[in-house]
Amino acid sequence: MEHLKILDEILRYLSKTEHTQFAYIRNDINEKSSFLKAIDNATLHSAILKLVKDGFVNQESEKTTDPLFNSPRTNNYYRISFEGLFFIKEGGYENQNQETKKKEIEYGKIQSEQKRQARNLVRLNYWLVVLTWVIAIGTFVAALYYLMEILKFFEILSS
Repeated sequence: MEHLKILDEILRYLSKTEHTQFAYIRNDINEKSSFLKAIDNATLHSAILKLVKDGFVNQESEKTTDPLFNSPRTNNYYRISFEGLFFIKEGGYENQNQETKKKEIEYGKIQSEQKRQARNLVRLNYWLVVLTWVIAIGTFVAALYYLMEILKFFEILSS
């Protein structure tokens, strides 16, 4: 659950900050969030990339030259997307996780109710077959009785 909290905290932070480069974000987080301050750079960066992958953070790249080493480098900028703003206002990953758990519990209840109903249906079907046989046998016995009575009436069968 801590991973979900990290993602939610980053989204909350990105919804309020003007910083877009990772180094500035890292420094600003250290000042503004005691929870995220304890997160190492690799975890923070991978969490931001997860948010990019999920579509809640937009990543833009810019090719520049490092003034100190005169070598090419890529600057990445991270900004919260509209989906990210909406997602964090709706409760973020933790709320989504709770909703998923709630749905799983409801689904489990529905499945157990379906199994109970299926057992009841099998039992009712069994008794329906038994009742049908009893009625069929009763009808057969009644038909034999009335056949014998008809034969007695016409004196084909003696008493």
